[in-house]
Amino acid sequence: MEKFKRGLRAFGRVPRGLGIIGRLAWDVYVKRVQGDDLKEASNRFYKSLADLLGIKILFNKESAPIVQDSTTWYVANHMSVADFIVTGSVLKNGTFAGKELKLPEPLLHAAKYIGIKRVPKEHADFQKYNRMTQGRIIKNFNEGQSTIMFPEGTITDGSRVALFRQGLLSLLFGNAAGLDQDGVTEIKLEQPVKVQPIGIKVKDVEGKCVDMRPEMRHYYSHFTSLNTIKRIWTRLATESITIELKAFDPLDPAEFNDAKDLANAAGELVRSFAAPDQVGFEKAKIPGVRERGEKDDTPPPPQRGLY
Repeated sequence: MEKFKRGLRAFGRVPRGLGIIGRLAWDVYVKRVQGDDLKEASNRFYKSLADLLGIKILFNKESAPIVQDSTTWYVANHMSVADFIVTGSVLKNGTFAGKELKLPEPLLHAAKYIGIKRVPKEHADFQKYNRMTQGRIIKNFNEGQSTIMFPEGTITDGSRVALFRQGLLSLLFGNAAGLDQDGVTEIKLEQPVKVQPIGIKVKDVEGKCVDMRPEMRHYYSHFTSLNTIKRIWTRLATESITIELKAFDPLDPAEFNDAKDLANAAGELVRSFAAPDQVGFEKAKIPGVRERGEKDDTPPPPQRGLY
């Protein structure tokens, strides 16, 4: 009977989900919204998805205020594609770094006009396109826009926080310059940017406390699930998930020696909330990517838990 009820819930949510996606597609393809209108459309999309999936977002009572009135680089731990929905719902002035996600992963193909390019690391022009992504982030900062990033580089199962990678944060220390979208003109950061760490953790699933039943976290992370259709259906079938956030006071890059120190400090703050019993950090393996100096040319393992 319970399985039937869950299936019925998922089936009933499908039309509304299609409507939410359809509205965003209308904004992207037909209205071709830009600037603040795009931010509003994206924020509305994320909030609508959170409501559809029964995701309730609470702030920890000790959370610092989210910085919304100045250029900020938000950094958070990453355990699920739903993290985009959670952060996109509460951060009104942020675009996503890394893949430069202004829209959710399933709709990236609908956002080519934004300038998104997805290039394999083995591609001859990878470094060029990587610098162009950096250039877009820098340009956003110079225009007063904030950015959201998950510095672990991949997802975890939510029971731990992986080492925060320093890569993109080096932009705050004058160590790198991005390229404009012409692929030639260099762009450098022209204004100060603060970094605000944000911890994300699953509080309960359908009223069941995750601290008492940690296996319930899977309904949010889907870390071991490889079947995309099954993941989507399970999300639609799950009645409710409560996510708890804790924002920390912004960090000033000027108070740190380099990007590594800044990344470690931000990671430690996030860990203190998301995985308080964890000791130390490990660098998470990015599926399909070999680390510098890694000589093993064997194919990478299946992309377990990649959304």
